[in-house]
Amino acid sequence: MRGVAAFFIFLFIIPLGHILTAGAIRLSAFGQITIILTALLTAVAIMYCSKFLKSEAWETFWGLIAGVLLWASLFEMGFRLWVKTFNLDDIKSVELTLILLVPLLLYLFFNEAVRCTFFVNLRTIAKPQRHPSPEAGIDRWCPRTALKVFFTMWIGHVVLYFAYDDSIFGERGFMTKALFAFCFFSGGYLFYRLIIAQEMGFAFRYTVPTVVIIWCCVETIGRWRKYPDPFTVADPFLIGVVSLALLLLLFTIVRSGKRQL
Repeated sequence: MRGVAAFFIFLFIIPLGHILTAGAIRLSAFGQITIILTALLTAVAIMYCSKFLKSEAWETFWGLIAGVLLWASLFEMGFRLWVKTFNLDDIKSVELTLILLVPLLLYLFFNEAVRCTFFVNLRTIAKPQRHPSPEAGIDRWCPRTALKVFFTMWIGHVVLYFAYDDSIFGERGFMTKALFAFCFFSGGYLFYRLIIAQEMGFAFRYTVPTVVIIWCCVETIGRWRKYPDPFTVADPFLIGVVSLALLLLLFTIVRSGKRQL
């Protein structure tokens, strides 16, 4: 099953960034900057050289690697080194990046050339365009996939930081539980769509939001570590939203039947 293979391949690619970060933090500031620049330049080189690839699947695969290198160099190492150097608060610094995230999302929404499934469906509902959306061909999947990896992981981090911040929503807050329910359902639905994917390049690209959203659930359960089992706690709201998510997921699967992507 191509979708399942793509899912686990991306899961094994993500730790590359953590390995680089773990090695870099043991070095001096100069050593860390060297690792950051090396990883960043490697990501750029991969994106540039991808023009020689003829396979969409292979180009997308290398886009996943380039995206993880971008994330590791610019955020996990670069951003955190910057925060440490100027003695800034890590959580608040990430939350402030929302200033850049809002115009980025608006650009993706109004740019009709962006063919991301989420924004395509959003445009279908909101109808912001004057004319029908163009079906422009895409022939450079590696850079697009790399940027998709970076921005998807960035959005996931910003959302979770706001959710866990006690001064905003809090780990046990209503919005955090609602976020868990949303990720639980949407992640399950995305995984279902992923496992029926017929084309490997598409599966690689679809696995990016799938992995990030499912990992938000895993991360949230980890934050609730004081609970012996988050699904058995006498929390009516949590039990209710998880049950509703499961029912909605079951209904979607039954309704979809054998429909192809």
